[in-house]
Amino acid sequence: SIKIKRDFYNSTIIQKIILYDNERKIDFKTYVDWQENQKLLKTVFPINIKNSQALFDLSMGHLERANYKNTDWEKAKTEVPAHKWVNLNNNDISVSLLNNCKYGHQVDENVIDLTLLKSGIFPDPKADLGEHEYTYSLLLSPQPKDIIDIEQKALMMNNKPILIQPSAKK
Repeated sequence: SIKIKRDFYNSTIIQKIILYDNERKIDFKTYVDWQENQKLLKTVFPINIKNSQALFDLSMGHLERANYKNTDWEKAKTEVPAHKWVNLNNNDISVSLLNNCKYGHQVDENVIDLTLLKSGIFPDPKADLGEHEYTYSLLLSPQPKDIIDIEQKALMMNNKPILIQPSAKK
């Protein structure tokens, strides 16, 4: 793994980037002490994939959108409030961005964006100020999309096991 610390204006971002030997996955464990107003923090992944479509996780399934915006109607479609994952795929390969608490996704011309912090000032002038911890993961597959596999990995990321110790008998 690699640990990176960045200062951004008055804020601090610390990321631990984890590569795995046995998985086609990269984790980005992120800690942010955010002290900014009216600034948007995003992460962006340019993906080298041709003739692709984008899928966005919703509460009751997924939404499909074009990866390229050719019409005015498609250009008007920007950020999607997806839940646990977004996927970019074609008939040969699939790339997914999983996350454990962020909802603003956008895919345009093979670039996946995830909004991490917005820090608006209305109605709450202190929105997003303070400490944040979250994880997002890039999941790579040399095969066509497998929604069940993507959903299972996203559920595992979002629902960590809980250890329950049996109480001692009296």
